[in-house]
Amino acid sequence: MVIYQVIEEILEISEIGSYTTFGICAYQKAGDDPKQLSHVPDVFLHREEAERFAGMCNRLELDVSHLFDVIADIL
Repeated sequence: MVIYQVIEEILEISEIGSYTTFGICAYQKAGDDPKQLSHVPDVFLHREEAERFAGMCNRLELDVSHLFDVIADIL
């Protein structure tokens, strides 16, 4: 089973400085040691949007092979 979680990151761009952003990580749940399958950084600027997206991916049981396409569609 794939589980999607929000990751918070602080990034820096020389022109604007540092900012907080939220990405999505996909994990393969395998007992007590989940394996990271995919990490897509810097997708959302607001945690609430990222949480809704991760929740939708979990509810729909999104296959990790479609993650980049779904992110591209929402942007």
